[in-house]
Amino acid sequence: MKKTIVAAAVAAVFAAPAMADVKLSGAIFYETGVTGANDSSVSEVYTDIVFSGSEDLGNGMKAGFKIVQTQDNAEAVNADTAEGTRTVSLSGDFGSIMGGSFESYTEGNVMSMAASEGVHTVSIEPNAGNATMATGHRYTTPSFQGVKVIAEAFNDGVSTVGIEYSGNGITAKYAQEASVLDVDSFAIQYKMGDLTVKAVNTQANDGDEITFVGGTYSMGANTFGLGLITDAKGNDASTDGDMTISVAHALSKSTTVQLAVKDDDSAATDDKTILSLVHKF
Repeated sequence: MKKTIVAAAVAAVFAAPAMADVKLSGAIFYETGVTGANDSSVSEVYTDIVFSGSEDLGNGMKAGFKIVQTQDNAEAVNADTAEGTRTVSLSGDFGSIMGGSFESYTEGNVMSMAASEGVHTVSIEPNAGNATMATGHRYTTPSFQGVKVIAEAFNDGVSTVGIEYSGNGITAKYAQEASVLDVDSFAIQYKMGDLTVKAVNTQANDGDEITFVGGTYSMGANTFGLGLITDAKGNDASTDGDMTISVAHALSKSTTVQLAVKDDDSAATDDKTILSLVHKF
């Protein structure tokens, strides 16, 4: 009798459907320093908490999900203003389909390449576009010779068609976003050993245009970064000449200390010098 019960239990375990593999990751940033012409003190705490998972559905198909909760010290734990990505996806030989709340391809994949530092408080990333976070869906084709095509649409009327290439140390992305504004964005990055150089350009039909160039260089546990807005027009003209310089030192694989400086070329009101301690988990 006991052998029968044990055999039945083992059979039930092996017959049970596979559960999704759930992972927890993220980072916490403590940033302190001075900002503005009067060197006013500033201290911020940022947290990124990521829940993700996937399940093998068989026949080459997978289901997945991702929840990203981003919060700074100005937001209460249950504040409605807390931002985050929440997506569910299906992938297979046909490519991938994703739905949920997420940044547009223009914002989250192309213009986000305009970064040479890992500090929340210091950034000169362009923000031209129609939306930064909305509910919608995205289709990404399978990779063919390193090339993928992306199409997405959101409930607020924003739609995007994009194309990207990755190979031989080169990453290039282009996006055409349409809604209240028509926005064209292009980014290219080249990595050769410890050196990475990049350039980003975005143009909107209201006359706004921003061009970013920058890069990073790693030397042992240290990474040096430089970013510069070489040209800005329209409503973003005040950012022309803005620059960031940073140096990061990895204390371990998980912990990094970084010093980042932002120089506001048009005025000293947005100058910043920030020391950041980051722990990733």
